Amino acid sequence: ALPIYRTKGRDLYDYVFYLSKNIGVNIELVRQKLIESGVLEKESNFNIDVLKQLLNERFDKIDYSDAKEDVITFIEDKDSLDLWSKEFFKDITKNLVEE
Repeated sequence: ALPIYRTKGRDLYDYVFYLSKNIGVNIELVRQKLIESGVLEKESNFNIDVLKQLLNERFDKIDYSDAKEDVITFIEDKDSLDLWSKEFFKDITKNLVEE
């Protein structure tokens, strides 16, 4: 799950997991989902760079304390959550690639 329009701690956790495994994103599927949800206009230019920009804009707005609380009871290594910040998520997003 890409944390664009929903930002539960689980979404962020999954995002980190997928990036750590170098799993690419299906850009056309994401485009369709963003159109369906009203985030993107049907005729908008959309590619991996636009997706990264949307994600980075979202990372600026997240309450990371709430997101951490959302998953802390399920995480074995709770110290790993100390990394979670807008800077951390923007940095790892540089590694996002298409499948």
